[in-house]
Amino acid sequence: MSKVKISKTYGIHTIELYLKNLKYTEVQKVIERLMDSGEIYETKSDYYNIDRHLKCTYFVEDGIRLRIYQSHNHSNGIGFVINPSTLLSGKYQPVKLWIPTPEAVDELQKRLSIVFDMLGLDSVHSTDLSLCQMDVTLNEWGDSSYDPVTKIRQFRKGIIPKGFEVIPNKDKKLNPYLFMVKSKRKNSKKSSSVIVKAYDKVHELKTNHRYPKKLKDENILRFEVSMKREAFLKKLGLNRDASLYEMLRSGYDQGEALIADYQGKMYPFTGEIVSYEKAKKTIQEKVKDDLLQGQILYLLKKTSDSAGLSTATRKLKEHYTHVDDRQIKKIFAQFDKLGISPITLPKK
Repeated sequence: MSKVKISKTYGIHTIELYLKNLKYTEVQKVIERLMDSGEIYETKSDYYNIDRHLKCTYFVEDGIRLRIYQSHNHSNGIGFVINPSTLLSGKYQPVKLWIPTPEAVDELQKRLSIVFDMLGLDSVHSTDLSLCQMDVTLNEWGDSSYDPVTKIRQFRKGIIPKGFEVIPNKDKKLNPYLFMVKSKRKNSKKSSSVIVKAYDKVHELKTNHRYPKKLKDENILRFEVSMKREAFLKKLGLNRDASLYEMLRSGYDQGEALIADYQGKMYPFTGEIVSYEKAKKTIQEKVKDDLLQGQILYLLKKTSDSAGLSTATRKLKEHYTHVDDRQIKKIFAQFDKLGISPITLPKK
């Protein structure tokens, strides 16, 4: 079997800049300016429609979406969700990932100033915004024999990182090739600080009817690590007073290692994915210790029976009560030693 040819590109796909401490009336004026566009939508509101959240897609062709927060009792602000590649090129960039440079960040801020003027935010400067989210991203391009869905299945049936939980895919019919996990929230009112996604990028573009013909023969796995402010400050070792460029450049410079770390936690195996029967035979022939062989076969069977590795590992510990985390690592290492994965080929 010939080896699949793969190339990888890293960069930043999306950032969110937040403009806080606005007055209720200032936000109201922005909303009124956007009403005529027909592209502003209410996503959440109180009974009297005084406190509300809205989103706006009026600038989406320029690579900007707005999240608007209006409240009498809480803070008012606007989130600018930006695809820098699209904003800076002046045309839709569905796949290209951004590499921040001082010049590019300056230009991004200049283009944002034009949007502020259009929204009637005359006294606002781009430096008044704070970076509240960044998505460090990998595009994994494969040749005609590469199947992104197979890679996504590895993550889906792999290990849920400690402190994370699976996000149910609510759009399975539209995008069945999507897997997401998020960090567990310490406060129910706050959103998760980290979300990790793996999906078939070309399929997603087709589903959303934004599919450039030049991508028709491409196979692309998209892997994103989306981090809220507290998460990226901690993970990237940044000071709160770092400049926008310093934060974004640090995200890009450390992005490859960060993505590799999450991928390694979710799927820490190097062996070949083979059929259940072949994997079982390999274990029976090569693992001579009866107890260890039984444990490996038990894990293989549970994983093959559609359980993810996190669930299969928990069941293994329940069945073999003496098995601890150290023994689990030993069992995982055996799969690499045997040259096979505990995840087997799907049944036909």
